[in-house]
Amino acid sequence: MIKVLDEHERTMAFAEVALGQIRSLRQTAIPRNYEIWYVYATGYNAPLNKIINETLARSGKLTEADLEQIYETYLSHIKTTDRIDKVGARVIGEIDDVMKVLGDALGMTSAYDASLSGATAKLSSAKSRDQLKTIVEALLRSTSEMRETNKALEDRLTLSKNEISNLQQSLEAIRAELWRNLGDDGVRKAAYRGG
Repeated sequence: MIKVLDEHERTMAFAEVALGQIRSLRQTAIPRNYEIWYVYATGYNAPLNKIINETLARSGKLTEADLEQIYETYLSHIKTTDRIDKVGARVIGEIDDVMKVLGDALGMTSAYDASLSGATAKLSSAKSRDQLKTIVEALLRSTSEMRETNKALEDRLTLSKNEISNLQQSLEAIRAELWRNLGDDGVRKAAYRGG
């Protein structure tokens, strides 16, 4: 319980610093600005703190353009990375699901092969019409089960193909967004990064 209270007090202190900076610099209290100042207060993003300190030392203020640039350079890529990680996790999940379905299908194929082998032996030793009928019915059941398994596998692979295609489109959208963000502002962003 004490750890929870300590964490509460620590995060509240960061929040107070963030709000204090927004007040003292007379900035708009929008989520982007709060996030910038909260991260600044934590000290966990040294490059962000450095550029803020340098900009304040140079001009005594941070303009909306400065804040936007700082956010895009030092914080928005974290969200992009999170999105990429989520897509990657979904791809891994999809692959795991397909591997399970393939494993099940391989097991069914082995059972079907054993059924065919057993039927071959039984057919060669069948003495009556009733024995032949029983063997043929068992083969029909096995073939029907195999057909159902193949259909389920085909359906699942089609779903996986569509899901992977959607995930690929998500990654393409993220890549396009990254290029857009680096596009015209690339030089200015590189300057904020020190590059």
